Amino acid sequence: MRTKNTQADYIDLVDQLKRIPILQIFDSYVGGKLRHHGKKAVAACPWHGRDSSPSLTLYVDRNNWYCYGCQKGGTVIDMVMVALGVDFKTAVATIARDFGLRTCQIAPEVKKKIQQRQESRNIDVAFEADYERCYLVLLTLKNDIASKLSTYYEFEQNQKLVHTLPILEGIIDELSSAQAQADKLRAWRLARRMLIWLQTMNP
Repeated sequence: MRTKNTQADYIDLVDQLKRIPILQIFDSYVGGKLRHHGKKAVAACPWHGRDSSPSLTLYVDRNNWYCYGCQKGGTVIDMVMVALGVDFKTAVATIARDFGLRTCQIAPEVKKKIQQRQESRNIDVAFEADYERCYLVLLTLKNDIASKLSTYYEFEQNQKLVHTLPILEGIIDELSSAQAQADKLRAWRLARRMLIWLQTMNP
């Protein structure tokens, strides 16, 4: 009778995990917008500073990844190690548990750390969604205001909107160009304030 959790079992488990599609691992533990180019996909790297030119590359055909900014890469297990800040064994246990391949024990303090990282990622995803919403709403409002001011009469009758339009355009530019998280947060706060102010104006 075979004993449970032998070295051969563990090696087999690791092999199974390495075959999980890199896109699924990215979506589950990293998240973010991907641009697909044939057999690879690129994204802004969340692990180093300003990444205006996406440097995190997922090689779908080889099922591995490399960040040309961090100069780090590897298998799907390596990606989880970097994303969650854990060691190899914990990454293996986490993926196995999350993908239902095997029930693995994880130390309580490590489990708490992983949960905190995943909660932080969920907050980031929610922020990005609201950031995108603010951008689209302000863009629509800008177009509506520009349309209202298309005639000389409307231009003369709506001087408040005339002064609002360049401010609105400036915030939209900030939203579309911000890359660093601090810049995004500043642009998002400006956008939220502008939306509240525009609601009071009811243009």
